[in-house]
Formats: sequence, C-alpha cells, structure tokens
Amino acid sequence: MDQTLRVSGTGRMSVKPDTIQLFLTLNDHFSTYEEAIETSALWTDQLKQAFSKKKFKKTELTTLHFSIDSHFENERDPDGQYRQKFSGYRFNHQLSIEFEADHKRLGDALTAIITSAVPVEFNIHYAVKNVKAIKEQLLQKAVSDAADTARLLALSAKVKLGKMLQIHYGKEELIFRQETMRSARFQGQDIQASLSLDIEPGELNFEETVEIIWEIS
Repeated sequence: MDQTLRVSGTGRMSVKPDTIQLFLTLNDHFSTYEEAIETSALWTDQLKQAFSKKKFKKTELTTLHFSIDSHFENERDPDGQYRQKFSGYRFNHQLSIEFEADHKRLGDALTAIITSAVPVEFNIHYAVKNVKAIKEQLLQKAVSDAADTARLLALSAKVKLGKMLQIHYGKEELIFRQETMRSARFQGQDIQASLSLDIEPGELNFEETVEIIWEIS
C-alpha cells in the first residue's frame, strides 16, 4: 500500500481597500401603482442629475434591484379579528455606484445625495478592486505553506517526500469588502454633518486554505 502524507496550508493577506462602493435604497408607499412608478422614476432621475453635477457619469449609478409590491395593513374587524386590508403599492429601488477610495470623492457623492433632496438610505462599503490577483496570491501562499510543512514533517519523520498526488481547496466565496457606515433614511440637510466625517477604513483580511497529498517512501 502506498504511503501518503496529507498536509494543510494557509495563505493570509491584509490589503488596504482601494475602492468605495456606495449602496442606495429608495422606497415608499403610495395609493396607486402609477404614483409608485412615477415617484421611483422621478427620484432616480433627481439622484442621477445630482451625481452628474459632481462629475460622476449618470451611467455609473446602476440598479441592483427594483420591485413594486402590493402593500397591506392589518385591520381589526367588528369581531375583533385582524384582517389584511389593501393599502396601495410599495416600491423598492436599490442602486449602487463605485469609485476610487478617496475622501474628496466620497464627500462629492454625499453632497450629491443631499442636494438631490431625495429621501434615501445608504451604506458605504470599502473594497478591493483586483479580486482575482488577491485570490491567486492567497493560493500561492497556501501551497507554499503546505509544501514547507510537508518538507519539515518528512525530514522529521525521516521519510522521502515524493510527488504531489492531489490538491484540494475550499471554493467558498471570499468577502472582499467591509461595511463602514450605514445611514438611516434621511432627506436634505438631515445628513449635513456626514460631509465632515473622517473615515479611515482598516485593512481587509483574507485567508485561503489548501490540502495537499504527497507520496512518501
């Protein structure tokens, strides 16, 4: 029976974010479907116009999700039982814009939100742009770590390390961003103070593990 050595290796990296992802959510409730559609379109256009004035391209503000759903409220009938009563339509429009991690650019984006006069919720995420390069470096570090450990174990056990037989690694998705700020719904001057926020994101920490099987003799 062939003898084998199974070793795990881990690659770790800490990377400074180079990208800001701003996620915006518009939602409201109206009595008619037409009002919901028209308001959603109006608010979206106001946002794009405001971002355009701060030298963002209108096409940079993209839709992630859009829906209009029937809205119901609970109402108590004469018998004391709660029943759902139709009360109109609620729209939900989620948008995002991505740009270089820069305090001035972030200030421009927040100014655009304020001047648009649109009631909106937003989340700020810091991320890394070149995800592929980081994943490749993590795997290289993990394989190198496993190889170093295998050589040490083989030397300590006085066995000869042969060829690599198998290599396995986890394919779960890595998270390449972190949320830095989440706003409540606001409109107009409610967030004026946010323009002076001094946000300094921490490094993003990544880890990848591989398992390698070697032949030994």
